[in-house]
Order: sequence, then structure tokens, then C-alpha cells
Amino acid sequence: MKSQLKKIASAFLCVCMVLSVLTVASFAGTTTESKTISFASTANRTSLSTTQQVWEQDGITVTGDKSASTNDVKDYSNPARFYKGSKVTIEYPNMTKIVINAVSSYSDPWTSSFSSTNATASKSGNTITITFAAPVNSFVFEELTAQARASAITVTAEAAGGTTPDPEPAPTYTVVETPKVDTAYKYGMVQGKLNKTLYINGKMDKYYMATTEDVNAAVDVKLETADGGYYLTAIIDGAKKYMNIVVSGTYTNVVFEDKASSVYTFDTAKMILVTNVNGSDRTFGTDNRYEYNTVSAVVTKYDNFFCKLYEAAAAPTPDPDPTPDPDPTPDPDPTPDPDPIPSDPAADSTLTIEQAIALGTSKAHNTYTEGKYYVEGKITEFNNGGDANSVKYGNFYIADEAGKSILVYGLYSADGTTRYDAMTVKPVVGDTVKVYGVVGQFSDKAQLKNAWLIQHTPAVTPDPDPTPDPDPTPDPDPTPSEPEADSKLTIKEAVALGATKDKDSYTTNKYYVTGKVVDIANTQYGNLYIADEEGNELFVYGVGAEDGSKFETLDPQPKVGDTITIYGVVGKYNDVQMKNTVLKELVAGQGGATNNDPKADSVLTVKEAIELGLSKRHDIYTQNKYYVTGTIKEIYNEQFGNMRIVDKDGNVLTLYGTYAEDGTPFSEMAEKPAVGDEITIYGVIGQYNGTAQVKNGVFKAAPAVDDGNDDNNDEGNKDEGIVDDGNKDDDNNGNINDAPETGDANAIFFAVLAMAAAGLVLVVSKKRV
Repeated sequence: MKSQLKKIASAFLCVCMVLSVLTVASFAGTTTESKTISFASTANRTSLSTTQQVWEQDGITVTGDKSASTNDVKDYSNPARFYKGSKVTIEYPNMTKIVINAVSSYSDPWTSSFSSTNATASKSGNTITITFAAPVNSFVFEELTAQARASAITVTAEAAGGTTPDPEPAPTYTVVETPKVDTAYKYGMVQGKLNKTLYINGKMDKYYMATTEDVNAAVDVKLETADGGYYLTAIIDGAKKYMNIVVSGTYTNVVFEDKASSVYTFDTAKMILVTNVNGSDRTFGTDNRYEYNTVSAVVTKYDNFFCKLYEAAAAPTPDPDPTPDPDPTPDPDPTPDPDPIPSDPAADSTLTIEQAIALGTSKAHNTYTEGKYYVEGKITEFNNGGDANSVKYGNFYIADEAGKSILVYGLYSADGTTRYDAMTVKPVVGDTVKVYGVVGQFSDKAQLKNAWLIQHTPAVTPDPDPTPDPDPTPDPDPTPSEPEADSKLTIKEAVALGATKDKDSYTTNKYYVTGKVVDIANTQYGNLYIADEEGNELFVYGVGAEDGSKFETLDPQPKVGDTITIYGVVGKYNDVQMKNTVLKELVAGQGGATNNDPKADSVLTVKEAIELGLSKRHDIYTQNKYYVTGTIKEIYNEQFGNMRIVDKDGNVLTLYGTYAEDGTPFSEMAEKPAVGDEITIYGVIGQYNGTAQVKNGVFKAAPAVDDGNDDNNDEGNKDEGIVDDGNKDDDNNGNINDAPETGDANAIFFAVLAMAAAGLVLVVSKKRV
């Protein structure tokens, strides 16, 4: 019996072994997939200490553990550095191949440190390829023979699934080049800092629109026809909302609203929707310098990450007639394209700029060639107008003689070790360079990435005729580009000089300028306007004393109507201005306002307040405070109490910051007014970026108004408000100075009035409309 059981067990074991082999042979995946981990920045590094660095992306994990006797792990990226003696582990399920994009002289250790009985390694240029005889889940370089560096690692692995048919492919989305009205699109942007495409999901994240990576979770948006362009709409929770760009106090924000206020035009070159806000073209997107994942209102003149309309690409239509061509005779003239561009030329080829552009645009977004190529051209301009990052990293365009150009995104020395900003001799606009790097595409633009400078020919323009001018007579009226230091300039001359400067650029020298103070924007730092007798005006950003003290400490302090002489630099920010000046002389004038502002504490209508605010210069406010009553239309900032009020005629006034009468800020008020409440606000009125507003106002009841009615109290109407009716004999006893008798209706009135005067009663006009 035991012998028979052993035979049965042995047979069962054989069957299991056969089944296990059949399982592998019959159901093992027959397709492969490739994933790449990039070391271009620290975005993919998940852990860093002095002994270990861990990088993760798309399921790939790369771990570097230092040897006990070598240097500590340092904070390096682009490329990643692994020191001599380090143990490097690469992990991903079912890997069949690993390709390491190594760096120049730091590539050899990857092969010299290689050891495996299940794999072979080969090296071509700076690319190391490891091929496995059977799939593995991890591979280890046990001990590097020297420092090794890598810019990226790509793994190829068997995809699970065996003979299971591929699932129905998800639709791909492409950028809309010609939008149509009443067509459902997705609205999103390529966020290059995050290497993601983000779509608006119909929700708000504080003052910004929230996004999602899942296009199926994105909200549908549509265009509606409007005078001069389009409205942009979204269906959110079953309701149609308009996507507007609005001024909110000092900021410009994106909002979902019930009514349309923004009209957009379509920029066919950039394929974006554009609206103008206070003279500035804006669209939906985010700043390309930061890793934001929300959408705000960005200025289109800068190269930001812009939102674009996306539509699902049409599924390919199967050939209705798969019958082969009955006449397979080849084309009688099979002459090839005279200049064919292979999809990926051999590594280390020399490409023309036109070929590099064609190769780069053939790649998917943020995808690059495995091999590197040589490209030569003349530097025409730095990226983003020569901003700080472009000058730091060496981001510039090179062009051929035909004017075709490609972006070089990052430049290093010929050995890949010295970044552009640290080069002793840097190539500049006009120089001709030969660079060596990978070619690809980012946001639909071809580019060479992290290239090495192989050859540099500075632009030397020889004088075609060095012979001196036989008539060196100077121009009879030469105008120097910048007057001598300490010159006295008129306001007109100062404005003309400042207009020659770029934004946030000022003269090297300082100058004296004299003018009459016509407005003061900031009494702490002394931001003010001065003018001459001809009406020429100059904005002064800061007036202080010789010892560096601020405007608020000056004695005497300049006021409107005084004539002052100031000393400082001249230039431009958004407009021409003098900056951080010193008060040299003050001649007292008549002072007082130079306008026809209403009397202090006047009661203004919403319309009158708007007209008064718009009569002011940007960021200038009345010296007096006024009362304005309206109904709250919206509260767009709950922290500071920024809101808009409206009157019965639809006039809308912005309140920028609101407080209780005792100074309590809006966010800390126990009982806050809400949308629909009628309120009275008391504060200064002015204008900011073309929008009239009451600034830092308090909720406060308007004062009594004389309506000329002599018989208010005669009829016993106790609830008509605090009104001076002109009747000196209200109690009808002829005693003008008599105190009110007990039980007299006026006793209540006088008692409340006395308490209010003593600060014991806070009266706030608040009525739900």
C-alpha cells in the first residue's frame, strides 16, 4: 500500500512540474513595455541621507548605498552621482533590458563594475545596455570601481497578460487648432516643471482652479459666441458656469461665475484663449518657473505654461476593404526623398538645424533620443527674453543661415562638468557654436537638452574701414544717453530719461528734480506724484531723509501743495519713476487737496463713490472718509473681507478690506454680513488698476440727515430714525433746554444718542434684501 501511494505521489509531482512549465510557456506575457526614470532634477528623488539616495519614477526604483570608506552621498542631480564603492540597485518587475544614459568619462564604471551570469553588458558611446537571458525583478552593481553618473535609466520588461487580447485603447487627446462653438472640450496645460498634463476639473483651490491628471475626471468646457470673440463655459454639478478672469483688489484671478464678464479671442499661433484685463493680455495657465498644479491668470507675453483646448482624437477607421491590391506592381518611379530624415539617426551624427527640428518634433512631449548629435548654429537670442534661469543654465536659440532655429535647453562644457554660468568664456548672442546633445520635444517645440559645448567661435565684426573720419566734427547738439551725475533735470527731462530704460532698470547716476507735490499715495514710505507748471508729472517711489529714515519720520513732512527737490535714480518699473530718493529741499505751499473731493464724512451713493474713485490716479485715495450704502453682491475674500456691493441701478463698487467699527478684522468678526445684506461702509475712496474701491473701510451707520420735516415727533413716529427736524419745541411745552420727562418718547432717543456718543453702542446698518 505504501509503495502504491509513493507511485501516486510521484506521478502527481511530475504532473505539477509539467503544469508549471506549461503555465510559463503558455501564459507568459508576449509583449514588452519600457519605462524611464530621469535624474534631470530632484523631482524623482524620494529619499536622501549621507549614506543613501533613493529615486523612484513610473515603478522604477534606483537605490544608491555608499561604501563605508567613501564620501558621503551629496545633493546632486542632472546627472545623478554614485561614488566609488557604492552599491547601486535597479528594481522593476520582469526586466529584460536596462539602458543607462551615462555621462562622458563617468560611463566606464557601469561596465567595469558589471557582474552577472544571467546578463550581458555592452557600451556604445555613453550608453550602456544590459540584456538579461531571463526576466529579473532587480539588478545590483555590488561595488562601483569608480564614480559613475547617469542622466536617465530606461528599463524594458515583459508585460503581464500572455495571449489575452489588448484592451480597447483609451482615446488620446490632442490640442485644438481651430475651436468650434458649442463643442465639448477638455481644458488643460502641459506643466513642464512636473512633467504632467493637467486638466481643469471644475473645482477651486483657494483662489485658483484645481486640476487633475485624469482627463476623464476633467470638466467639459465649451465656447459660446460673444461680441468680439467667445465666452468660455463649464458644466459644474449640472449648472453652467462662465470661466472669467477678473480683478480682485490688487490681484487678477480666475473664477467660475453665473454671468459672463470675459470675452476671449483665439490666438492661432499659441493656440490659446486670450482676454484683456486692464490693458494686459491674460489667459489660463501657471508660471513656468514653479511646480504649481493649479491654474491662475497668467500674462501671455511671458513664456508660461498655458492652458489649451483638447479634444479626443478620432479612433482609426478600419480599412473597409482588406482585399489586397490586385495590381501590386510597384510605383514606376520609386525615387526616394532627396533628403530623407530617419526617425532616429545613428548616434553621434551631425545634423543640420532643419534635421534636428524634424527629429525633435517627431518625439512625444518631454521625450528625447537615446543617442546624442552634433548641431551647429549662430546664437540669436536667450530664452524667455534672457531671464535669470536662461542666463544661469544657458538656454538659447541657435539658427542657420535660412533663419531656422532650435532651442538649446541647458549648456555645459565639452566634458559635461561645468554649467554655463560657471564657464570662464561664455558664448553670447552673435557667437557661432557647435553643441552635442540629445534631441527631443517639449510643449510642441524641438530642442537640444543639456548639450555640451564642442566648438565656440565668437562673433568678431572687423571694422571694414578703420581709417578715421576725415571730418571728426561732433554733432552740433549731441544728446548723451545718460546725463552727468548730480545734474539738475526738469520733470520732462527725467520722464524722457526714464522712458529709455527697460523694466526694473535705473540710471547708474543720481539726479536732482524739483516739482510740486500733487498727490501722496503712501504716507509711510513717501510714494507720491510731483508736477511742473506745464502739467508734466513724475511718480516718486519713496522719499526719505539723508540718514535713511523714512518719509513718515520727516519733519517737516511734504504735503500736497509743497514744492520739493529730491535726489535719486531715474528709471522704469511699469512706468517711469524716481526710486528711493532723498529730500533735499522743501518750500511750503498752501497744502490741502488739489481736487474737488466732497466734504469729509459725506454720504455718497454707490455711483458717486465710483466716480470719485475713478477720478484718482492708480493707488491714490481720498484724504477724507465717506459713507456708502449698498447690497453685498459677492464676497471674494473671506479672510480680509474683500467684497463688491451694488445699488438698485446695478452700479458695482469694490470694498478692499473691511473691519468692524472697533477694528476687528473681517475674518475674526463673530457676526459677519453675508451676500444679500445691505451695509453701510465708511472709508477712503480711490482707484487701483482702473477699479474704483473703498479701502480698509469699517461697517458704520451713516450720520443723521436733515429732511426738513417739522412734525416727526408730533405724530408720535418713534422709528423714523435720528432726524433733526428743526423744531426747537419738540415737547410742545416751550422749554427748549428742558430735559425729557419720564415716559416721553424722546427720552429713549436721547438715552441711545448719549450711549452711542460714549462708544457703548455699535450701530451697523445690516438688512437682508
